Amino acid sequence: MRELVSPQQAEAIVRAVAAGLLALGVVGGAVAAAFTRPRRAGLVIGAFVALAGALVWWVWLTYNAVIARFGLDSVKALLLNLGIFVVVGLAYGLAAGAAWRRAHRRPLGE
Repeated sequence: MRELVSPQQAEAIVRAVAAGLLALGVVGGAVAAAFTRPRRAGLVIGAFVALAGALVWWVWLTYNAVIARFGLDSVKALLLNLGIFVVVGLAYGLAAGAAWRRAHRRPLGE
């Protein structure tokens, strides 16, 4: 019996998603900055999409390290990975929201 997706295929998929998000963030941020007002709002969008790509790769490597250390069937590994995903996701969401609000803040005197 074989896996539906091999570990090498999973690695390639996650790597492609991370690289795609990084490229999309750079290009999409430049395009969004050209068409949005204020321009910094478009740059914030691009930066956070690119950051999502880096975070996807980092979380994948962290997940693999935890699984290698504790095993795939370990409750400790499950809870540790859950905690990492929740903390990273919450921090990313709060930072993105704060940056978005700050990018849309109007300068004094405008």
